[in-house]
Amino acid sequence: MNFWDSIKSSLYKYVEFTGRASRQEFWYWMLFLVILASVAMVIDYSINPTTYWDTDDWSASPSYLILIIFSALPGLSLNVRRLRDINKTWLWAVLFLFAEMFGLFFPVELILSVTDNYNVLMASYYLVYPLFILSLIIYLFSFYWLGFKKGN
Repeated sequence: MNFWDSIKSSLYKYVEFTGRASRQEFWYWMLFLVILASVAMVIDYSINPTTYWDTDDWSASPSYLILIIFSALPGLSLNVRRLRDINKTWLWAVLFLFAEMFGLFFPVELILSVTDNYNVLMASYYLVYPLFILSLIIYLFSFYWLGFKKGN
């Protein structure tokens, strides 16, 4: 399966959670998303040159937000089909999705910057950072399973 066949297959099967997906299909989809994210960032920068992607202001990058919204369902169905290929249950895909959403959308810096309360800072230090690190570990573990384990 080449690059375009893989992308067409992923887009045609965007709500098909049955069947299997190969490692090639998974990695070509990831490459496709990286290319589209790069294009979206260039478009966002051309619209607003003061756009910074390390902030939580998603209104500053509308094309990147549109990309995230429209690629979520095909990516989720591809992950479920890939997990079926390595004989794992679809519940892992839900865990991977929650870890990714927590890592992307949880404003760790915002909590630390808006408060001077010692108790809130300690709670965020002992609760928020470990949860963020755990979500990062789960997200990286998903790449190991989905991208490197051989299917049946």
